[in-house]
Amino acid sequence: MARDPNAIVHSRFRTRYGNHELYDVVRDAVQRLRPREPELVTQREFDAARPSLGIPDCPSARQICTRLRTGWPALLELVCDPTRSPTRAQEAAEREEPAWHLDNRWIHYALNKVARERGADSLSDIEYQWTRDLLISRDAHRWKHGGLAIETLPSRSQISVFCGSWAKACQLAGLAPPERGGLTTGLPLPKAIDQFIEATGYLCSYNQLDEFAAEFDFALALKKKGGKWSTELAAAAKLRAERGSSMPSEYWPKSQPLEYVNPPAEIPGAAPRNRRDYWTKPLVLAAFRGYLAAKPPTVRPTTADYKSRRALHPHWPALSRTQQFGLFHQLLKEAAQPPSEDLPIPF
Repeated sequence: MARDPNAIVHSRFRTRYGNHELYDVVRDAVQRLRPREPELVTQREFDAARPSLGIPDCPSARQICTRLRTGWPALLELVCDPTRSPTRAQEAAEREEPAWHLDNRWIHYALNKVARERGADSLSDIEYQWTRDLLISRDAHRWKHGGLAIETLPSRSQISVFCGSWAKACQLAGLAPPERGGLTTGLPLPKAIDQFIEATGYLCSYNQLDEFAAEFDFALALKKKGGKWSTELAAAAKLRAERGSSMPSEYWPKSQPLEYVNPPAEIPGAAPRNRRDYWTKPLVLAAFRGYLAAKPPTVRPTTADYKSRRALHPHWPALSRTQQFGLFHQLLKEAAQPPSEDLPIPF
C-alpha cells in the first residue's frame, strides 16, 4: 500500500490521517454528534466520542487544531459551511510564514499593545485578531506602505504555534487568562423529555429531542459519556410521576416530522441556545477594511479572493452574513473610506 504523503510520523507512532483528511473526519464526527447544530460540538465532546464514532486513533481536537493551524470554533465553522473549501483553507494556512522571528519579548509587546488598545487586562485570540486587523487597516489609510502594525503584530496562529497555546501566550505577556467561551448551560435531559411529552404525547430519541430544542429555541444538555438513553427516560418518568403524570408507551415515528398538539409557550428553567450571529454593518465594514489591508494592492478584490483569504482570517464574516447589508462591492467601497478612531470591536 502506498504511504499517505500527508501522514505525520512521530517518534513513537504514526497517524494515518493526513491534514486534508482531517477536515472530512471532523465534519462527519460533528454532524453525527449534533445533527442540528454541529458547530457547537466542544473539543471535549469530540475527544470523548472518538471510540464510539469508529475513529479511536484519530488525533485529539487540540492536536488537529495544531496541525491545521486554526482554532476549534474556526475549524467547525469551516467544515460546516458548504460554500467553503477546506483544501483552499489548508493551502492558505501553509502559505502563512512560520514565526521563526518571534521571541518572548515580541509576544509580550504585541499582546500588551492590543490589550491597551482595547483597554482590557485580558485578551482572547479572537479579540486579538480582530483588533490587530483593525489596527493594520487604520495604518493602511495613514501610511502609503501600510505602516508598522502589519510588521510588529504577528497573527494569532503564529503566536499560538510559538507559545503552544493562547493561554500560555497570555501568561507570557502578563495578562489575565482569557475567559472561557460563554456557552449556555443546557436544560437537563429528563426535564427536556418531559416537555417533549407534554408537547407531543410521545416518547423521543435524542435527535428528536434536539430538534424539539431547536424549534423552541432552548439549550439542551449533552448526553453523558457512556450513558444510556433508557436512564434519561427513567429519570423523566420519575419526574412526571412526582406530579401525577404518566409516561406514554410509544415513540414518535422517526419517518414523520414533529408535530405539536400542545406547543409550550415557554420552557421552564431553559436558556436560549448559543448564538453566533452578532454581525452589524459597522462590524462588517471593519472586517472588510481588514480584507483590503491584507490583500496585495495589485490583486483585484473579488468574492473568490475574499473567501480564499478568509481561511487565514476565520473571524471575518461569511459572505452569506453580509448580504443583508448590501452587495460585496458596495460594502467594499464604503469600507475603503477612512475609519474613525473608535474601533468597532464586537466584544
